[in-house]
Amino acid sequence: MTRTLDATDLARVAVFAALIVVLGLPGSFPVFGGVPITAQTLGVMLAGAVLGPWLGALSVTVVLALTAAGLPLLAGGRGGFGVFLGPSAGYALGWILGAIVIGLLV
Repeated sequence: MTRTLDATDLARVAVFAALIVVLGLPGSFPVFGGVPITAQTLGVMLAGAVLGPWLGALSVTVVLALTAAGLPLLAGGRGGFGVFLGPSAGYALGWILGAIVIGLLV
């Protein structure tokens, strides 16, 4: 069974992708190992809880794809493909799985 995305789904994905980005603006707390703690994780959990597992994961994927394209969307204005080669790469990619898990739990 294939499900197509309608305009409402795309709008919700875009809004939650923007919410995840905006929650990274206030700043971050650096911890050991170079992985900053931000409110963006809250946005990931909200996306999974409100949109469901697949649309929530899609919104996180949009943020990560735009980051890989070079937009400075992560904490501290980081962006570009080099972000995925640093110490926070697994954490950022784990956001996708996190949105799926939260969506399934809710």
